[in-house]
Amino acid sequence: MNFIEVYQKLADDMTLLINNKLNNIARDRTFKAKIIEKVSNNKYKILYKNRYYTARCHAELSVGDIVYVCAPENNWSELFINLPCSRAEFDTIKHQCIVLNNDLAGKLPMQKITNQVDINNLVKDGFYIARCSLKNAPTTNHGVVLVFSSVGTPFQFFFPDNQPDFYKRWGLSNGSFQGTWYKSSPFTPV
Repeated sequence: MNFIEVYQKLADDMTLLINNKLNNIARDRTFKAKIIEKVSNNKYKILYKNRYYTARCHAELSVGDIVYVCAPENNWSELFINLPCSRAEFDTIKHQCIVLNNDLAGKLPMQKITNQVDINNLVKDGFYIARCSLKNAPTTNHGVVLVFSSVGTPFQFFFPDNQPDFYKRWGLSNGSFQGTWYKSSPFTPV
């Protein structure tokens, strides 16, 4: 055995030891899993890497849902399901998307934006297709802005073109949009 082989064997052994130690450190682990069945109130059977586990969740979930699961401090007997938002918020967003799809498509004016404008100034109802970044948008991505100002509380949606997340904010009482953006991530790949 030459020196290069000895050093390679030493490096391989050290890597194995380090990885083994890292895998056993008491730190939170988050992973995606699939809901297999509802076991009882607030408990679900999940599938992760061809193994079944039980995880807690205070929201009502459906069989087949893909969820994020946390093992706090690497304790796999205390798994819980971590939703990006509450189930009520998720259902509200889902309902708003259905309303948009069924009732509003084609009824709102559409405008293409090719030069940077301030998203705070987009106050009229409509679809705005941004082929550039927008000032005061939640991201620097191109995307679609959806504005509803003729409802009880005006609001805007921003859908970036290269990520699954979207953003929402509500208008102020004076009719302007200068409020905080809220990020939602209800889209889960199947």
